Amino acid sequence: MSQTWSRSWTLVLLALVLTLAGACSDAITETTRPDSPSFQRTTGKIAVNRALVAQYARAHWNRAYGTGSTHNPFCNYEKEGGNCANFASQAIMAALVGSTDPRTVINRRREFQIDRDPRYKASYQWYFESCQDKGPAWGGAHKLYEYAKYNKPTYKSLHFQLVTYDTPTKFMDYKLVQPGDIIFMDVENNGHFDHTMIVVAYNSTSVFKRGYDRVRVAYQNAIGLPSVGDRGLGEINEAYKFKAVFHVYRPIDYSYEGQ
Repeated sequence: MSQTWSRSWTLVLLALVLTLAGACSDAITETTRPDSPSFQRTTGKIAVNRALVAQYARAHWNRAYGTGSTHNPFCNYEKEGGNCANFASQAIMAALVGSTDPRTVINRRREFQIDRDPRYKASYQWYFESCQDKGPAWGGAHKLYEYAKYNKPTYKSLHFQLVTYDTPTKFMDYKLVQPGDIIFMDVENNGHFDHTMIVVAYNSTSVFKRGYDRVRVAYQNAIGLPSVGDRGLGEINEAYKFKAVFHVYRPIDYSYEGQ
């Protein structure tokens, strides 16, 4: 084999590899992030950057779902009950990844699949792989609430901390609420949480916003509510004639160690 012939074939193979790499990089596919040990951490924990939770919510609450370059590449569950928990889960994962770009977040989803294990109880599975393959806590408001409440700090995966809550006869301590917190709403006060909201701001000094309305939330559609990017919790409470109850949880960290 001549040196000239060998060099020519080398250049051809190199060009082919670069072409394939360019073609794959433009699309979100199931092979964008190979499911290999190189993308599966087994030790340590990652703190949730709650500022990024709020930033993601503000930036993408009204961004359409789809495959286009300007769309949110996650799945749209509007016709299956709504996107409120789905969107909150995206924002939390964005805070773990350290980016508010939905494409970056979805491409790194496999770094957060500790719960993708059939041995775990369904309520304790929070992960996203595809539209059909996701943990119940990823896209269901009540399931995410159960996960936040019961996934102990000694367990693996995502951890939350209870911040405050109210009852029909007792106000929550809304001054404890911070941007990046997750609020679950039980519309009928029957123990089943119907809606998930993301705290995007707390207006402690505004003379126009008092009480619950100091807590500003963003969320995507659910239980007949359209998506919004900034709404006062007091306004929501009034809309439901003060019968709804709210539980506030704070996403803390994602641990690869534990039970």
